[in-house]
Amino acid sequence: MDDNKMQETMEQSLKKRSQKTFEKTKICPFCGNNMKYIYGEMYECPGCGRKELTDFGKVRRFLDTNGPQPAIVISDATGVSLEVIDGFLKQGRVEIPDGSEVYIKCQKCGTDIRYGRYCPECMMQMTKNIGQALWSPEMGEKPHNKPDMSGRMHTLDRDRRRFKEGKSDKDSKLKR
Repeated sequence: MDDNKMQETMEQSLKKRSQKTFEKTKICPFCGNNMKYIYGEMYECPGCGRKELTDFGKVRRFLDTNGPQPAIVISDATGVSLEVIDGFLKQGRVEIPDGSEVYIKCQKCGTDIRYGRYCPECMMQMTKNIGQALWSPEMGEKPHNKPDMSGRMHTLDRDRRRFKEGKSDKDSKLKR
């Protein structure tokens, strides 16, 4: 019994995933030919010449003609699923107008945002954390130029000063 329930939930999750994906090839609903993308979120059928908008094109046209609307109204009017509209919000292709009653939440701290996945503060913090992970004082540097230093250890400042002046260790011994 548990195996059947598990299989049903897996099938349901696969159906949900397939609904969230964007159409890569669009099929003409009238003649069944593969439609070609022409421009501006528009597909055209080479067989019958019919033109259709992509999901984003439908949402964009609706918002241009009707102004800002709730996602459920957009979904009902255009036939585009709420998950796809949510994806447009997370990608920043669509935004919630300033002063709205409802916003989406930052995935890290939960503050209200108009579009995207993270608020500016969380994004800055994550960027700093990535920078710290990439640079570490324990990380060494590969030599760019290997002069003859006769196996002695040198201080970093002294070596850099000599390299900038174009002198090697042997040159400085000769002048002393």
